[in-house]
Amino acid sequence: MKVAISSKGDSRNAQVEPRFARATYFLIVDTDNMTFHAMKNRGMADPTDTGPVRLLIYAGVQAVLTGDCEPNVRHLLTTSGIRVFQGVSGTVGGAVERLRKGWLAESPDPGARRHCTVGVGGARRC
Repeated sequence: MKVAISSKGDSRNAQVEPRFARATYFLIVDTDNMTFHAMKNRGMADPTDTGPVRLLIYAGVQAVLTGDCEPNVRHLLTTSGIRVFQGVSGTVGGAVERLRKGWLAESPDPGARRHCTVGVGGARRC
């Protein structure tokens, strides 16, 4: 399985980044042969936080390990067929080992969070 881990660095000894969209790197790991490669998070500048999601979809990942991600981002990942595991901490290598041993629980998709705007005269549109 191809897994992306939000990371503060570019090695398997780096710490897992607790905020998915603000990760400096995503370490892409093939859990079948344990090959690692670092991918700079060039989507970090996207103000909607969807840039990193697009990067990972393009990279063909099947799962994400992270500390936390916004409900809308999690929904985008899961509707794209990417499994999400939140609450992950420690090193990237340790997180991958916990996944391989079945010690991590997949995070449920909360569905898309509704966004409301307030128009002229205080009218709400959701």
